[in-house]
Amino acid sequence: MSLLPSHAYGSYVGKVQLAVPSPHPVKAGEKLTFQLILINTGTEKWTAGEYFLRAEIYDAEKNYLTKTDSIKGRVDVEAGGTVSLYIPFQVPGNYSGTYYWKIFLTYLQETIFSSDYYDFSVMPITVAPKAPLPFKIGGNFITSYENSSREQWEDYTGNISLNLIGRFFDRAFSLNVYTYHTVDDKFELDTILFNYYSPLFTLSAGDIMPSFSPLTLYGLGALGGAIVTEGRFSTGLVIARSEEAVKGSTSTDGTFSRYVYGIQEKVELSRNFTINTSYIFSDDNEKSLDEDKGEWGPTLTPVKNGVWGIGIDWESGGGIELNGEYAYSNYWEDTAKVKDYGFKFGSSLEREEFSFEAAYERIEPNFFSLASPVVTNDRAGYELLTGYQGISFANLSLGFNEYRDNLAGDPSEVTSTQSILTGAADFDIGNLPDITIGYSLNQMLGKPRSALENNTQTFSLGLSQSLQNLSLSSSGQLSDFRDKTDSSHDLSTLTGSFSLTSSLTQALSITSGITLTRTKDLDDKSIDKSQSYSVSVNWGVIPQRLTISTWGILVVAKSNDVLMQVDNVTTDASLEFSYSFRTGLTLNLGYELDAYRDAEDPSNNYKGHGFVTRLSYSF
Repeated sequence: MSLLPSHAYGSYVGKVQLAVPSPHPVKAGEKLTFQLILINTGTEKWTAGEYFLRAEIYDAEKNYLTKTDSIKGRVDVEAGGTVSLYIPFQVPGNYSGTYYWKIFLTYLQETIFSSDYYDFSVMPITVAPKAPLPFKIGGNFITSYENSSREQWEDYTGNISLNLIGRFFDRAFSLNVYTYHTVDDKFELDTILFNYYSPLFTLSAGDIMPSFSPLTLYGLGALGGAIVTEGRFSTGLVIARSEEAVKGSTSTDGTFSRYVYGIQEKVELSRNFTINTSYIFSDDNEKSLDEDKGEWGPTLTPVKNGVWGIGIDWESGGGIELNGEYAYSNYWEDTAKVKDYGFKFGSSLEREEFSFEAAYERIEPNFFSLASPVVTNDRAGYELLTGYQGISFANLSLGFNEYRDNLAGDPSEVTSTQSILTGAADFDIGNLPDITIGYSLNQMLGKPRSALENNTQTFSLGLSQSLQNLSLSSSGQLSDFRDKTDSSHDLSTLTGSFSLTSSLTQALSITSGITLTRTKDLDDKSIDKSQSYSVSVNWGVIPQRLTISTWGILVVAKSNDVLMQVDNVTTDASLEFSYSFRTGLTLNLGYELDAYRDAEDPSNNYKGHGFVTRLSYSF
């Protein structure tokens, strides 16, 4: 089941390995979870935080009904890699019968993938659903091995990936395992994650990433367990290790193993009002390193951190949302203790043709939240973002944010204020090429200004056009950096790119691109140049059976900087054969070439040959 690329991102291609609605059938009024395993079959990486997945719901005649909220991808997905994602959907109480759903993947706010239709069944509230199959499981297993002549064929890399999604009666579960193998590390369990979903609670164990609130527990990868109950009164518990012990030396500090303990209580009140409170305690284990043996290092000291937070959320049901959070922290480093607070407020307005978001936060200098690495202390600022889609042929957006530090006003420190203004306009006018125009201004101001004052202005223009089996896109960007304190050189950077994607036949497609970059130092007049050329070809020699793929990239870099002249060429290429023995069982064999030529220092030159094998089984 292929995902279809749009015209702008032809090198981003994927395939649905597994799509399971759970529970199935579902009763009207209950929550349904779309469980998915996607494989990146393109040539580009899907970057965490930049791709989003949503599902659209259709009736029995495939007429559009509604869509789910977008789910952000939280892990990078390399070419050939897989990712498991879960999309919740609250089934309306009046649904009954057969419905269809399909998924859409967006990258940088543009839809690049769409799937086939899948069906799910809804039993009306007044009719008891038929008993589902007691047990169902699906997923994929991928193992790979690669080696290269650059290390005299003595430094291999192997991987094993197992992704399972299943259902035990109406209880869904998933399991993800990833191992890593090298000459020095024969077996490393890189990732293991088990999730269990029931109407009463959700359980996660292994490499978890729990989320309570932005100021207490958010964006933390840890090894342990978490459980969150469902219902109007929801309780969450977390016990995990967020840091693994690393021995230090006489010159470098080690790292204590750190444990995180957390509890959250969330209550859904009337009128779409929700209140939640949580407490997180982070604790370094001093006994994980032997101080007498020098494993602590020269300056390492154990720390503890306790954070209590309370938050509110309200949704009007008419596109208006309000939220806020206040948190208070205690932080101990050895015998010293500091305490402080932070808070955040946000609001959003969604209308058919207009959207607006606003947020403000203030994080005091001595506020620490070790279990929420996204928090930056000693910072205050606000963000504004608006969009307008009321013009039939254009979408407009405008954003502004400003943050400053040194909230205590310490005269011995430079107070810096950063403000960023962004604007974009997308035009889709009939048969004309799609046009995207963008502008941004990034300004840094210090107090005093003599210590810090610079700005970067960026202008961008993009064009894209689809002509039957041919898709063309081009873009240009001019970026100017100016430093009024003369502490760094002024720069002007011009970048241009062009890409082409063509399906020559149903079985043969080609994607090629070129990117040229020129940076001029306006002070010493030096110029840096970079040229990048890429091409990829996919040929389905035997439909559904044998595919041959090849890609290559050539990068030429030059600089006449008198302090560091550059003149080098980097070449990477591969040829891969993919053979499907039967549906779900595929073997890949590939050859890789990587070379580097440095005209300024030939001792850096290298050339290597490698091979890669990959066996994948989907079930």
